[in-house]
Amino acid sequence: MTDILLILLALASLFLAWQLFRIWSILQDFSEAIEHRNPYLQHTPSRTVKFFRIDLLIEHYTRLLDHERRMQGFELEMQNQIEAVLGKIQEAVFSIDSNNIIIHANQSACTTFNEGRPIRGKRMEELIRNPEFLDSVHHAKRGRSRFNREIAMRVSGKSLWFEVSATPIPKSAAHPYGSIIFVFHDITRLKELETVKNNFVANVSHELKTPITIIKGFTETLIDEGHAMDEQTRSKFLKKIETNSERLHLIVQDLLTLSRIESEPSYLQKTPTPIKPMLEAVADTTQSLIRPQQHFTLNNEAGDIVVPMDEFKISQVLQNLIDNSIRYADEDSHIELHVFTRSEPQPRLICQVIDDGKGIPEADLPNIFRRFYRVDKARSRLRGGTGLGLSIARGIVQLHNGDISAHNRKSGGLCVEFHLPLNEVDEASPTSRH
Repeated sequence: MTDILLILLALASLFLAWQLFRIWSILQDFSEAIEHRNPYLQHTPSRTVKFFRIDLLIEHYTRLLDHERRMQGFELEMQNQIEAVLGKIQEAVFSIDSNNIIIHANQSACTTFNEGRPIRGKRMEELIRNPEFLDSVHHAKRGRSRFNREIAMRVSGKSLWFEVSATPIPKSAAHPYGSIIFVFHDITRLKELETVKNNFVANVSHELKTPITIIKGFTETLIDEGHAMDEQTRSKFLKKIETNSERLHLIVQDLLTLSRIESEPSYLQKTPTPIKPMLEAVADTTQSLIRPQQHFTLNNEAGDIVVPMDEFKISQVLQNLIDNSIRYADEDSHIELHVFTRSEPQPRLICQVIDDGKGIPEADLPNIFRRFYRVDKARSRLRGGTGLGLSIARGIVQLHNGDISAHNRKSGGLCVEFHLPLNEVDEASPTSRH
């Protein structure tokens, strides 16, 4: 009897050991599945597993895993949507976590701050070292508050202006300490235009101030002391007033012309125009303007080619360029208007105004088409220029989809030339001529 009991006890022990081994094996596989976030599939049913309610644990785990995967898919979909939306935004946009690691970035941000290479996963300080910006980020993170400010930065060797806005994002499971999203709106062009506007206003004020002051001074003198003046002095004063009134008139007219060039799309009246009669008319006008010792030559190699242009405005360009040479070249200089065509890289008409004077210092050449820019200010005012003629010429040429430039000739003197395309089809638009 004792032997039978021992045998039964041994069998029970073996069965229990086998069951424990099965449970251990299942738990081992289950633990491995959890570690690798894999679903656990029990190949054979086990009463022991059910007895110890391990099957419920496996079931709950499977549900949690399914939920996690659905959430991951949802998060991936949302991230793809965010990336798609950000990719359509022209402004540079990126977000950082609590450690200043970039977690989202659109292509514009990559282009602006890393020459198009990805910036996700990088520290923000690697890309932007501007102290003002970093200080703003620090305060935004500490106070969890928004900020919006204009910041000048040095990016890829260029000085840029940005309107930077930052918005804190609430905490989430992925970012338990929250994050911050930044939007960089490039306002460099606006700042440049603002500088140009301020400079322009300052220049206009300066240019108007001189003739106005002279007119005012001589007028007050005539009013107060005119009765005691001799006729010669009075005539001299009136001549000064007339000269400076004419200067004011020219400045205002040129300013109005510049304003129309920049603000009215219909300013031009482009029609197919034979160029020969226009050039001859400009040459006739020039002959009456040149000083006694100066010489003018028209060299027309283009013949009577037809050009799509506004004849009146291009005549104005030519006259401005020639007047500029007459005014600043030497007394015995030779001025030439050279007109010809080229077919490469595209058909175009080329007009050159050439003189044999002293030329212009190389440092000044890039600036001569700017408003009110003068190489020799004292000499310019003495010769009566407004400082706007070359700016007007550039504006008209650009409206014709052409380009204008200037260079010093190796043999001496200055060459100002502009190109007009010959293959444009552009119907005339009604406008008045001035």
